[in-house]
Amino acid sequence: MNVKLIGITFVSVLFVAACSASIYIPTGKIARESGIPLGQLLQGRELYVEKCSSCHSLVNPARLTAKQWNRKLRVMAKRAKLTEKEKQLITNYLIAGSETE
Repeated sequence: MNVKLIGITFVSVLFVAACSASIYIPTGKIARESGIPLGQLLQGRELYVEKCSSCHSLVNPARLTAKQWNRKLRVMAKRAKLTEKEKQLITNYLIAGSETE
């Protein structure tokens, strides 16, 4: 039984790692263009990977517009029980990498 649990845990970690590698990592250029400090964008990415991938696959921020992300975050932040600060960091990360409208 323990071997099965260890195997499931290992596969879960690999899945999250693979998903997180496929979404963008903020750069200094993106931080300057968005007006959001790079550290905050990186925190937002970390929270996005940690909090959102626990329930579903991650969506690359560039696949949606800022308006679409804001709409999604209003609903998902409540479901994920995000603090206001966590919601803001994730929102900033997603919008900085979002599709232009």
